Amino acid sequence: MRIVLSRKGFDSTAGGGPSPVLEDGTMLSLPIPEVPEKGYTHSDLKNWHRYDQLNLTEQVKNLCKSKYCHLDPDIRPDLWCHCEKWQPTFGQCNAAAGHLIKHLELQDETDKKIKITESVLFLFFGLFRKHNGTQFYGEPFHAIWGYMVCDKVIDDQQEMPTYHPHAKLKKAKNNLLFVAKNKVLWNFQIL
Repeated sequence: MRIVLSRKGFDSTAGGGPSPVLEDGTMLSLPIPEVPEKGYTHSDLKNWHRYDQLNLTEQVKNLCKSKYCHLDPDIRPDLWCHCEKWQPTFGQCNAAAGHLIKHLELQDETDKKIKITESVLFLFFGLFRKHNGTQFYGEPFHAIWGYMVCDKVIDDQQEMPTYHPHAKLKKAKNNLLFVAKNKVLWNFQIL
């Protein structure tokens, strides 16, 4: 089994700040902003009220309430209002996908087609900071907030589930979608 650390969620460049750690210890990873034709709004997702109830900085608050988000990795079934045949997935494209191909590739001796090894464990980490419901406090820190064990890789955009943002990408190089086995976890808690 290969292990891949993947930074996901808000940070200083994607979103402009940390994701909150709630008073009960729940790490609430905020999905990064996205352009309208590729992303989702809070009306597409349920349980979005958890984000809206937080008094975050205006920049983060506005992104969470009214802008589109790039829900990737998509490993949280509790966020979907309506989605048929949902599976936990994680997409990569361009240079990031090229890096994964380089480090996870296997060559098929018959047709030389690149194949990605199965059973890759993705550990998702991000920037977090404690939040008391009104304001952030303490120092920001990086932490693992979820994981996914890969079952298969889809490299044909036409075969990707239509609800995933990578199915909507145009002109992306090495557009890959990793589909999970039954081993997925999110919302770790800091004790």
